[in-house]
Amino acid sequence: MSVEHLKELDYALSELCGLKNAIYRLDPPSWLSAH
Repeated sequence: MSVEHLKELDYALSELCGLKNAIYRLDPPSWLSAH
């Protein structure tokens, strides 16, 4: 695995996390709002 490949993977992961956070803000799961 090259460094460039790891960078792309890291970028994709951060994009995924951002997307998940955005979804949570729009439609929080019930276990999240229970706290």
